[in-house]
Amino acid sequence: MVLVAALLGLVFYLGKATGPKREETRATQMILVAAIQEHMARLEHYPPSDANTVVGRSGQLADALHSDTHVVYVLGTLPKGALQGRGNGQPGAFYDAFGNPMDYQSKGGIGGGPVVISGGPDGRIGGAFEDDDIRSDMN
Repeated sequence: MVLVAALLGLVFYLGKATGPKREETRATQMILVAAIQEHMARLEHYPPSDANTVVGRSGQLADALHSDTHVVYVLGTLPKGALQGRGNGQPGAFYDAFGNPMDYQSKGGIGGGPVVISGGPDGRIGGAFEDDDIRSDMN
C-alpha cells in the first residue's frame, strides 16, 4: 500500500513538472504549423522531410522556413531554445521544451498533412512510448 501511494505521488509530481513544458512544446508546434501553412500558401508545397534522421528532417524544415522571407518573421516568435544549431551554414533544428529535437513530416499528420512531433519527457518518438508524444495534429 505504501509503495502504491509513493508511485501515485511520483506520477502526480512528474505530471505537474512536465505540464508547463508540454504546453510550451505545443505552443512551439503551433507557431511552426502556422509558418508551414504560410509557406504552403505561398509556394504551394510543404517543406521537404525526406532526411533519414529526426534532426535532419527538423533541419530541412528550419532551412525551408528561414529561406522564405515571408514566414521568417513567424519564427521570431518562437520560445528561446526552440531553434538550436543555426549558423555557420547550418540550418539548425527545432527543439521541444524538454530539450529534445522535434521531428517533422510533410505528410503523415491527421488528414495526410504536415505534423511536428515531440517525444515528450522521455524524448522517444513513437514505439512503446508513443503515448507521451506531443503531436501538432492532436489536441
